[in-house]
Amino acid sequence: LNYSIAEKWNISAAFAVSNLAHQLSIIVQPDFALPGKAMGQQPVLQVQDELGIPVTSTLGLSPLLQNYHNESIFISAQLLQADGSPLPLLGATRVPVVRGSATFTDLTLKKAATCLGLSFSLATSRVSWAISSQNLQVLAGIVDHIAVLRSPRQEVAGGVFLVQPSVAVLDAGDNILTSKSDALIIATIGAGPTINNQYPSRSFLLGSLQTNSIAGFANFTNMRIDLAFSCWTLRFEYQTVGVAYSVPFAVSPSAPAAVSIVAQPSDGVAGQVLSGQPVIWL
Repeated sequence: LNYSIAEKWNISAAFAVSNLAHQLSIIVQPDFALPGKAMGQQPVLQVQDELGIPVTSTLGLSPLLQNYHNESIFISAQLLQADGSPLPLLGATRVPVVRGSATFTDLTLKKAATCLGLSFSLATSRVSWAISSQNLQVLAGIVDHIAVLRSPRQEVAGGVFLVQPSVAVLDAGDNILTSKSDALIIATIGAGPTINNQYPSRSFLLGSLQTNSIAGFANFTNMRIDLAFSCWTLRFEYQTVGVAYSVPFAVSPSAPAAVSIVAQPSDGVAGQVLSGQPVIWL
């Protein structure tokens, strides 16, 4: 600052003039995203003065705080639907304001939807500010995994399952890919009984054991298991994508329909236990 007294000019000591915080602004808008993947363009917010100039000094931020030497400023993000109801938002949703700016780095949207928006809030001991982003669209992603939506329950040996399995083709955000109609899903036994230290369970799963998805769903129609057992599990595979398992379920014995000798007795000596004992199945 220059000033004069009686034609003599003097220069004061240097001093700073800080612009004061007045508003919150989004300087980088978030872009559309794929479900389960971090947004390609992450939002950046800025504290500005009345003229829209960034406020970077501690003194300039002082109107926001009761004690600006000991308090910190954070900006929080929330994902909202068009009606204002919240949706899950993954990643670091609360970031600090550093030299007047807050940069989000890994915000991730999970569900495919349109007309979404991010709401940002800055709340301190003195102020409470909020601002919303432009509308967002989360597009359905690519095939990521499969999941069993419906599993058999209490079934009867030899009878077609009353509850047939249903498998969905999903993206990374667990959205059903309704455009996917060519995923071949193959069913096998995931867990079952062993007999004579062998595992013959595969042969007891019958019916159509593979089917193509239609609009993201693979629905089985005539599956059955002929062997009663308390804890079966089905395994479903979509090649190159992965596997999924049903919940455990029981298959109870059906009413006896026939008697079958599955192991004949062997020859023996009178009065002695036969070395080869008969085995009867009902």
